Amino acid sequence: RKQTLKHLKDNPQVYKWVPPTRVIQGETVQVKQTTDVTYSSQLSAKTIKIEKDCNKVWDKICERRNIPRKLHQLFLSHGTTLPVLYTLPKTHKVTGNINNLRLNDLKVRPIVSCSGSPTEKIGILTAHLITPLLKFLPMNMSNIHEHLVALNNIEKESLAGYKFYTADVSALFTNVTVDTCISNILDLAHDHWCEINNFGLKIEDLKDLLEVGFTNSFFTFNRRLYWQIQGVFMGYCPSPPAAIIRLSTCEM
Repeated sequence: RKQTLKHLKDNPQVYKWVPPTRVIQGETVQVKQTTDVTYSSQLSAKTIKIEKDCNKVWDKICERRNIPRKLHQLFLSHGTTLPVLYTLPKTHKVTGNINNLRLNDLKVRPIVSCSGSPTEKIGILTAHLITPLLKFLPMNMSNIHEHLVALNNIEKESLAGYKFYTADVSALFTNVTVDTCISNILDLAHDHWCEINNFGLKIEDLKDLLEVGFTNSFFTFNRRLYWQIQGVFMGYCPSPPAAIIRLSTCEM
C-alpha cells in the first residue's frame, strides 16, 4: 500500500485524486467533511455513470448493425466495480542487499486491474478487433523466437558495418496520448478492416468503443477515487495492442 500511494503522489501529471462533491443550489461543491459512507456513495455513482456510458454506446452500435439480442446482452455491463490500482515491484531492478532495501529505492510497475469493471466487456471486444491488426505492422514481433528467426534470415553481408542496440520507452502505457493513440488505431484499421474478422462492425463503431473505453479512466485505491489523466491503463485488454500500434506509428 505504501509503495502504491508513493507512486500516486510522485506522478501528479498522470494521476489526480477526485474529491467527493455534492450539488448545493445548482452549484457543485467539494464535500469538506467526508466519511467512508461519503466515499462509498461517490464510487457507486461513478460506477453507475460509466456503466450507463458503456451500455449506451453498445446499444447504439447494436441498433445500427442489427446485432442479435444474445450478442447484445453479452457485452452489456451490470453490477460492476471500478478498476483497482496496485503495483508490482520490479524485482529485476533491485540492487544490493535486499534486507537493506528502502521503500524509496524500490521501483514499481503500476497496474490498473479492469477485471469486473464497467469497461471490461467492451474492452474484451475492442481487443479482439484491434489485436489482429498487429500482423500488418512490419516492425512488430510477437516473441523473441520470431525475432531470432528474422535475424537469421538476413544475409550476413548485408549486416556488415551495422551495430545492434536495444531501446526502451520509459513508462510507455502512461506516456501515450489517448487521442493520438486512437487516431493511429483507426488509421491502421481503415487500411485493413476488410482483412480481419470485424464481427460485422464498422470503423465508426470501433471509434466509439475506443473512446468510451479509454476516456473513462477512473480507478480506486484504498477506497478513494482517482482519475488517470494521461496514458492508458496497464491492465485494460486493448491497452497492449494500442500501445504497440502507437509506438509502431512513431517508428514508421
